[in-house]
Amino acid sequence: MREVIHKVIETEAEARRIVAASKQEADRIMAGAQTQAREIASQSREQVRRESEQIIAAAAQQAEQEKQAQIQRAGSEIESQIRLGETTRKEVVAAAVECITGARQRER
Repeated sequence: MREVIHKVIETEAEARRIVAASKQEADRIMAGAQTQAREIASQSREQVRRESEQIIAAAAQQAEQEKQAQIQRAGSEIESQIRLGETTRKEVVAAAVECITGARQRER
């Protein structure tokens, strides 16, 4: 009977060791998985940030090109609609210079 009780105690002790080792292994695996998940999330955020910057840069460039095209179209339309004589042209230029610089140009 003593042998049976002793064997049961040994078996219980072995079972506790196995459970403790399993728990340690599970904790180690979990820690590794969490570290890997953080690394993957960090890499994903960095990739999304780079892609966002590229999209924003492309959109800004496209907007600038469209703005330049609109300015050019507007300038061409204005030029085609306005026909000024030499005197009127000089007056317009003088008025624009005065507006921009705040100084009056002497008539030449």
